[in-house]
Amino acid sequence: MDIGEDYFADLLWMSFFQEVELCEGVSITGYKMNDVIHDLARYVAGKEYVILEQGAPPNGPAQIRHSSVVYTYGEITILEALYEEKHLRTLLLIGESGSLRSIGKMFSTFVYLRSLDLSSCTVYKLPESLGIMICLRCLDLSYTPIRLLPESTSKLCALQTLNLFGCHNLRSLPFLGGMTDLRHLNITGCQSLDGMCPGIVRLHQLQTLPLFVVSWEIVHALSATKINLDMSLRALQHLNLYGKLNIIQLGRVRNASIAHYAGLKTKENLELLGLYWGLYQGFEGLDDSFTKLHKAQHKLDISGSNIGPEQHESDCRVAEEILEGLQPHNNLKILVIHGYPGIKFPRWALPNIVSCHLAYCRNCEHLPALGSLLLLKTVSLHRMDAVRCIGTEFYGDGADIRFPSLEELSISDFANLEEWSSANDGNAFPRLKKLTVKSCPKLAHITLCQSLNIWSCGIVIQHQCPQQI
Repeated sequence: MDIGEDYFADLLWMSFFQEVELCEGVSITGYKMNDVIHDLARYVAGKEYVILEQGAPPNGPAQIRHSSVVYTYGEITILEALYEEKHLRTLLLIGESGSLRSIGKMFSTFVYLRSLDLSSCTVYKLPESLGIMICLRCLDLSYTPIRLLPESTSKLCALQTLNLFGCHNLRSLPFLGGMTDLRHLNITGCQSLDGMCPGIVRLHQLQTLPLFVVSWEIVHALSATKINLDMSLRALQHLNLYGKLNIIQLGRVRNASIAHYAGLKTKENLELLGLYWGLYQGFEGLDDSFTKLHKAQHKLDISGSNIGPEQHESDCRVAEEILEGLQPHNNLKILVIHGYPGIKFPRWALPNIVSCHLAYCRNCEHLPALGSLLLLKTVSLHRMDAVRCIGTEFYGDGADIRFPSLEELSISDFANLEEWSSANDGNAFPRLKKLTVKSCPKLAHITLCQSLNIWSCGIVIQHQCPQQI
């Protein structure tokens, strides 16, 4: 992955690619091929590549190897002339919300396809003939309403990328253990999944897995806990994952010792880790935040998570053991913890953390010691009902300056927060640019003076300024 990023950076520097603004007024950047390079590529490709507008037949002899079909709303029709291209390698369907006609015929005809893009098509079900496409390396089904994948999917032994991003209706995954070359499995946004797919422990080449859904543990009739290792946290143990990993439904874990076997502490290539005791639905915001170091806002859903002030003490202890067992590698840059029902946070040493977000940790009585993290730039704290005072524990110890790099700090919906004191030596937040305090009705005292945005807080601010920013 690092090598690929280096290649991309070189191509960008040489103007092979160029930056484009994806949304007007929003600082989200995409990339496209330079227009001159694109024209040159089409000229070199000659008749091997063709773009077919809806209803327009291909021109020239049967030499097509790569084809894009552009469609509008309605029915997508694959022209009969294209079916004659028995050795088609690439088929991309480009458009929005089109219903694919004769999908079974397409799979049985284009058996030599290497790349198939059906993203945004109105596809509810794929035929079993998908399994005969044994040359397929990339299958993109993102943003489709598909509910199930056929069991024959497991026969796609050459598949390297399976993109199911935004498939909200997908209920389960078939056995994928036969996909020994699978490197990228994206199920972000598949909130209807009951758990992970059987056989994931066999995917030793897997590098990209942005979402992991914890399955329910199976309780044996003799009251002993029997865990399907293919679908539990232990399935992560031997995967060398890159980029981001969000683990949801941690509230289903009953055997806390399993968390240790996930081996997150050894995954040095992870940059973002999200730990959710419930569901996570704001997947688009999370992707943007990963690209922009978590600056974008995202939605969080706690339905299904077992949290709240009435949490049983035993459940709190189990949650604390689970979180302790999920300690990440020191290389981690972004940490998100949501719905954690424990009373205290573990004392992790994460020297490279740049952004930290804690939400709905309603039983935690004290904030973690974040002040000694030298690279930390952004902290967001939301809905922590048990915190009554932000004191010296928040600032940490062992550092001359507390929060030396912090630029943005947001605290919201702290229902019982009454006081926020400064560090003992007052030497904190030298680079703070934005402080947001929202919906803290009992907060009456802050010893800070940077740029403040305050809502619903009847507080008195004591000015004790550190060095000027």
